[in-house]
Amino acid sequence: MNTKKIPTEIIYVLRRIMENGGEAYIVGGALRNYLLDRPIHDWDIATSLLPNEIESAFSDMHTVTTGKKFGTITVFIDGLQVEVTTYRTEEDYRDYRHPSKVEFTQNIYEDLKRRDFTMNALALNPLFQDRTFIDPFNGHRDIKLGIIRAVGNPHARFSEDPLRMMRAIRFMSQLGFTIDGTTMNSIRYNSKIITKIPAERIKDELEQTLLGKFVEKGIITLYLSGIQNYIIPESKDIVDEEIIERIAYSIAKCRQDIIERFCAYFIWTIKLENRTSMLNKILRRLRFDNKTRKDIITIISYIDTPIGKRMPAYSLRRLMGEMGIENTLRMLHLMGIFGYNHETMCKLNEMASTIIMEEQPIYKSELDLDGHDLIDMGIGVKDPRDIGHALDIAYDWILMDPKLNDKEILLSRLRKYYNINS
Repeated sequence: MNTKKIPTEIIYVLRRIMENGGEAYIVGGALRNYLLDRPIHDWDIATSLLPNEIESAFSDMHTVTTGKKFGTITVFIDGLQVEVTTYRTEEDYRDYRHPSKVEFTQNIYEDLKRRDFTMNALALNPLFQDRTFIDPFNGHRDIKLGIIRAVGNPHARFSEDPLRMMRAIRFMSQLGFTIDGTTMNSIRYNSKIITKIPAERIKDELEQTLLGKFVEKGIITLYLSGIQNYIIPESKDIVDEEIIERIAYSIAKCRQDIIERFCAYFIWTIKLENRTSMLNKILRRLRFDNKTRKDIITIISYIDTPIGKRMPAYSLRRLMGEMGIENTLRMLHLMGIFGYNHETMCKLNEMASTIIMEEQPIYKSELDLDGHDLIDMGIGVKDPRDIGHALDIAYDWILMDPKLNDKEILLSRLRKYYNINS
């Protein structure tokens, strides 16, 4: 195994622990991604040292001890964040998330037994003379075969933390792996207990699944496993196996834009009747932040809006003014994915590009006049509501023809409209 690509900072942390009398191994997702030659964002090291000993070993470095209770000390070295955790065993996951009992151990094998999938139950230390690579559950083989397999009894692993079921589907979406048959059957059997998991954790896993390179596999499995029926129960009666592949395909055709992908996901899962209120309810339940929720609802609310054949540029400018430029572009892309006329969509996208490139006015705030200008010419003196009405008229004119966005031109047209003498 080629270990030359392991960062020198990680080698330094391993050596520092060994110099302090402890064992230490690279473990978890970092090692899995290292074997897959994928980017590594989080480095985890497991050690036989106890938390106080870890803290002492790195006393001359910046550390964070908020996870000390569970054996984790975070070490910062040359800008790299490394989580160093004492070997441990866990028992009695009474809340389907946190173990009620955590015990530290001196045995790396006991630590690896508590992990979720075989591909994550590996350990590596290139500095050891022997036991350099530890793989008690054939995780390296499963990585080579592209298999996601639970460590030991999958029912036990999923009852400890039901979110592991969604993690399996997320890994499938990200890596293109296949879930082992026994593990898959256990996910189907245990799918209902996903409701025990906090909504924000479900949303985070769903988001990562939607952004996966192999999202089609992940989404199809999300439905066929039964998980979908529990995280979005509103979809149970309107999504059947015949359209699951269409759903997955449409998401895969989206750009790597999470708003766009969420729109493609949700548009299939809610009924047309009361679509906005139902979608708002779902997004609030899943703890979406306000901006993301607003963007998704806006796009899905507008997606069936006909863009005028006679004045498409005017319609696009108005949509951009109401939805924002980015959301309009997302909607146009989704319309193309959902089968709108290809030639029409090409023309609309070209028009949208021109509007943006030429910086044509699309927002009411871009009007080259304001209420004071209207008052000066006598509009709104008798009824202040006339000011808003006049601004609306002027705004519509510049959406029709951006060249009209000139104060003198607009004032001249308004004088004629209201029959005001100069």
